[in-house]
Amino acid sequence: MVSRLFSTAGSYLNSFGEVLAPTVQTPLEDFKQHWRSIRKFYIDHNDDIETFQASQLPEHLVTMVNLLIQESSSSDTGPCLEFFLQNKIFEALGSLGERDSPPGVRKLVLVSITLLLSNLSLLLLPHMSVHRSLRNLLIACSQPPTPTHPTPNSELVNLLEVLTSKLKENPSLLGFFIQDPPPDELGGLVIFQALLKHLWDAGAVGERARRAIVTCLEFPLPISADNTALPIMINHTRFINLLISGLVEMFRRLPISPFISASITSSPSQSQNTLPTTPYDYTIVDHFKTYLSFCCTLSRVTAHGMGEIVSRAIEHNFLMCTLGPSLLQPTEPGFVSTITYLRESFLLITPPLLEIFVTFLLGDFKGPESKDEESEHIIRATLIKRINSDSEAVSLSVLRFFSTLLGSHNQHAMENLILRNLSNLKYLEHIETDSSSEDLDHQQQNLEHIQNSIARFLTLFGSRYQPQKAGISQSGYDAYLVDAQHQIRLYQTACSHWSVARESEQNTRSADASSGISPIGAFLSSVFAKFEKILDQDLQTNLVLTGIFAKLCYYPIPLLSAFLLSHTPVLGVEDVYTIPSLYQVMETLAKKIDERSSRFSDFVGSLEIVRNQISNAPTSSRSRGSTPTTSPHTPNASSPSSPHKSIINGHSVQTLIPPGGESPEDKRFLQAVVILEEFCKELGAILQAKIVLELVI
Repeated sequence: MVSRLFSTAGSYLNSFGEVLAPTVQTPLEDFKQHWRSIRKFYIDHNDDIETFQASQLPEHLVTMVNLLIQESSSSDTGPCLEFFLQNKIFEALGSLGERDSPPGVRKLVLVSITLLLSNLSLLLLPHMSVHRSLRNLLIACSQPPTPTHPTPNSELVNLLEVLTSKLKENPSLLGFFIQDPPPDELGGLVIFQALLKHLWDAGAVGERARRAIVTCLEFPLPISADNTALPIMINHTRFINLLISGLVEMFRRLPISPFISASITSSPSQSQNTLPTTPYDYTIVDHFKTYLSFCCTLSRVTAHGMGEIVSRAIEHNFLMCTLGPSLLQPTEPGFVSTITYLRESFLLITPPLLEIFVTFLLGDFKGPESKDEESEHIIRATLIKRINSDSEAVSLSVLRFFSTLLGSHNQHAMENLILRNLSNLKYLEHIETDSSSEDLDHQQQNLEHIQNSIARFLTLFGSRYQPQKAGISQSGYDAYLVDAQHQIRLYQTACSHWSVARESEQNTRSADASSGISPIGAFLSSVFAKFEKILDQDLQTNLVLTGIFAKLCYYPIPLLSAFLLSHTPVLGVEDVYTIPSLYQVMETLAKKIDERSSRFSDFVGSLEIVRNQISNAPTSSRSRGSTPTTSPHTPNASSPSSPHKSIINGHSVQTLIPPGGESPEDKRFLQAVVILEEFCKELGAILQAKIVLELVI
């Protein structure tokens, strides 16, 4: 017994010395010595983890892999690789991984095989001892894990990702990885089935698994006498149906309020009707986004019509049967949650699925809007009507959605909402800044008109309600100008792939001002109507509303830019109906501000307090050189400082509102004035940036 103990210890010491001591053996002899050490470990029936670590089995295996990789860097085949294949060492490694004895060997085997497949210049998969043992190992890894034999998820997905890339380069080898089906069941790719187990793993593991699944779906179907392609195609179709069902289920489980975090405390049932999931604690919202993003990726797969199958399934099962009814529900919490999740979804959706979503929401109408469209496409009409909903939450959520939609640079959305209506309107005066114009006098007139528009925007509010010594450099105009130049370039690049603008087409239908339909369309009419109420709306609504107008101004569309940025009306219908410009609406708002400002004892001081609150600056911090708001200043029409009577709701009011003593309604009014001041700077900066960049206005 003692002699056996010493002989065993001596053999371990000898192995330890062989690994660490400098060797003068050839690489092949060194390779054989490491393999003998591994064989001896299992011949002695050692299966405990302590002996596994003491025998330095991982070091032996890693050294063998390194020797093979170093040999491969100089030639495709060498003595080490020949010995490796002739002695079926790969098959032996696969068997060790299947048994996972002692526990933890499977992880080491998976890492070693991954390194060999990804780094050897010679393709190993055609060898029977390689692909047969690899297939059996993947089947074993696909079995449900046990506490003593957990599945090394990350290492397995790494191997599957490398294997799919190799099979993509050599599709003739796909037949080696077809699983023989049990009686009355369909077979399929072993790789595909193994990846499904890790499709929704958290983090990078799940991302790599989904990326590898896409590669599997792009594999050419194997052609053989036993028609093995049929079960593979059926499995793929079944997978897509289960995926869309999972998307619908995740959407239905979303919390009513998007601000409530709901977590999946346990993984969904892994029955035959659901996709396998992982026990990670995903929030439902994140899980839904993962499903949707993966569906977008699959919709771009062109092989075997997979992308079309995914798109049709999403359109029917998710959009028509699930999302549509949710958008039409009358309850405020349900609708607000749905439109909020839809807006978040648009940040993830990419073509071609984006076009399907836009067409479903807005329709595919041609030519100017008609009375029949509201009944033909109830979802579009409902969303536009709810822009001016009495509920602030509903109105704000819809405005945010349209802001995101317009910011996606989607031509279909722009044409459906705006361009198809403006295309039949008539220029009352054509304004452009194209430097190639041959008529210099006309070009000079255009530039003077644009300069006049810039000046009017900057003086409409900014110079009237600012502290007396505040200058343009302190007003933030330079920052608006820099941002406008960046955004205009961004929009120009994003729209460069658009087809010919609809505004240049000659439509057979013409806009009719007496038809009861606004010549600029329902969307712009609703947005303008909302803008006219800006003085009584909350801060968030006004920020989103002005942001929508700014995004429209960024687009390189001459007709739209002229309509929004000129200080005079430039569009009309058959010389009988003039459409007010955005500047004219703001002029009307300026008059209302003058009237309502008389209620404040120090209107400029109250504005300064609100302005600092919006910018998160302390009230005491003022622009350099500004006059303290508590000091008296010369009365004028826009900011009176002397007591006077004003009529409010039919009552004579003598007491003026001091700075800081405003009611919630008064604060909304002051916030709206500050927003309008900044919005005018932004519009002026956009107009100036378009001149600098020589974009048509």
